[in-house]
Amino acid sequence: MTFAAAIAGAVFLALSVLHVFWALGGHAGSASAVPTAGPGGKAVLHPGWIASSLVALALFCAALLVTVRAGLIRAPPQIPPVLLTIATWVLAMVMLGRAVGDFRYIGFFKRVLGTPFAHWDTVAYSPLCLGLAVVCAWVALSRR
Repeated sequence: MTFAAAIAGAVFLALSVLHVFWALGGHAGSASAVPTAGPGGKAVLHPGWIASSLVALALFCAALLVTVRAGLIRAPPQIPPVLLTIATWVLAMVMLGRAVGDFRYIGFFKRVLGTPFAHWDTVAYSPLCLGLAVVCAWVALSRR
């Protein structure tokens, strides 16, 4: 479990760094990271630096949460263990929700197909979110 938690923490941290890169104006990889309304269509989302920064912060917090709950990093004594467990379950549900998607543009059950984002969402993003959801649930269930 600790190995899986370490990998999940590293993935969350890497995604956080990527979002910081985008928040600072980087463009590498961003063309396949935003859903479009169809092949050749307009972007559905237009995340600016504030949104990218908030996502980066959330992903960094997710990395901390998983690694702290797994015992890889020591939690401050003021934080009750039950709070960490509940937060890890919430994170697992958020990741599961992202994997399932909105039934239109994102997730396993999206209807808009044939775009670069849809391709990568099917082969990488949604499976990754599902895997992170499973690891987060496993970490939440573990006894430490």
